[in-house]
Amino acid sequence: MIFELPRSSSVPCPACGMTTAAVAFVRGQFGAAFHANPLIFGLAALTVASGALVALRAGGVLANPRPLVVPPRWSPPMPAGASASGPT
Repeated sequence: MIFELPRSSSVPCPACGMTTAAVAFVRGQFGAAFHANPLIFGLAALTVASGALVALRAGGVLANPRPLVVPPRWSPPMPAGASASGPT
């Protein structure tokens, strides 16, 4: 399936040229990488930051993040004589 965003609007595809940009970036051709897709620099920065966090956590320098605790949703009390299974 072809990505329809560039065809249906004037907005360019945000991922088009990303592979070309990544190859140029790895080869050190930063101008060509920017020309193919400027988002490659943000992706490279995110990759380096993520790798650094993983290495620091694996080495015990940083503590693991606390798990997300979602409080239970409040539900109104059931009226007297009502059953949770619904009407019978």
